Amino acid sequence: MKTVKTVWVVDDDVSIGWVLEKALTRSGYEVKVFRGVKALLLALKTTRPLVVISDIQMPGVDGLKLLELLHENFPSIPVIIMTAYSDFETTITSYKKGAFEYLAKPFDINQALTLVEQAMLRAQQQGVDSNVETDSALPQDKDLEARLKRRHAPGDWQREFEHRVSSLLNTGQPDISRHLYREIDTILIQSALHHTQGHKQNAARLLGWGRNTLTRKMQDLGLHG
Repeated sequence: MKTVKTVWVVDDDVSIGWVLEKALTRSGYEVKVFRGVKALLLALKTTRPLVVISDIQMPGVDGLKLLELLHENFPSIPVIIMTAYSDFETTITSYKKGAFEYLAKPFDINQALTLVEQAMLRAQQQGVDSNVETDSALPQDKDLEARLKRRHAPGDWQREFEHRVSSLLNTGQPDISRHLYREIDTILIQSALHHTQGHKQNAARLLGWGRNTLTRKMQDLGLHG
């Protein structure tokens, strides 16, 4: 039986779900979009995807709790985490909980497609089968609720950052230092703007940059604000 290349997207932002569904479908994937984590978990009781793309900040159960549950019960399914409100601790936490990759909003759709392609290859190498029924693998409802409510203390971010560097090295991606610097700048800028409620002058001062430097970096990274 041929394995269907299924991708599940969970995001409460309808526009993000629509864009990803259209782009992924055109690229030959079978896509399901969920507005929340609980709807995805219900679907997971009868089937499984090859790849999951999940937002972090959503009403009710958030993406990090979903990531933890998937990594614990289905560790071979790659999970791509995305968010518009990133900070360094959240990024490190997502990798610690087993994220395949981190996608900062706003993102280039070609970048998203490349990550899905890489995640799909990983899933196929690990033998993930979307045709397999999964009911027996999921925890019971009471146990599930307890796991979703559980909180963890921050981990050792230096060790996790080393893991991130090692992961990039293993992919053979060229110029990883530039890739990491762009990731870090994106996290710093989004965190500073979030902290200052979008005030660029204050954000630049917190980062030790001039206003023009902040504006230039935002343009280079494709950030809006």
